[in-house]
Amino acid sequence: MLATPPNPFTEQDGSAYIQEARTNQYEQNVSWAIKFEGQFCGGIKAKTLHETATIGYWLRRDHWGKGLMSEAVKAVLEYLFPARKQDIVVSDVFKPL
Repeated sequence: MLATPPNPFTEQDGSAYIQEARTNQYEQNVSWAIKFEGQFCGGIKAKTLHETATIGYWLRRDHWGKGLMSEAVKAVLEYLFPARKQDIVVSDVFKPL
């Protein structure tokens, strides 16, 4: 549910991601940064919050297998269901290349 981020992900790419997150309409989109040991390593976004919410996410490959995305998705779901009163949240999985 998320387009492939640039690789390598540069500081300029990170700045653009943060700027986009800041300009999102909070009623419709909420974005979070994922950090590990003080370093930005991924992102997760909830969209279309007035209907069925979708979440999309990505994580740098060198951080796969550490449980970071499981923790991030759990935190987002714990936010969406009670705080935003979502009944359904969907996502999809893409096979890595």
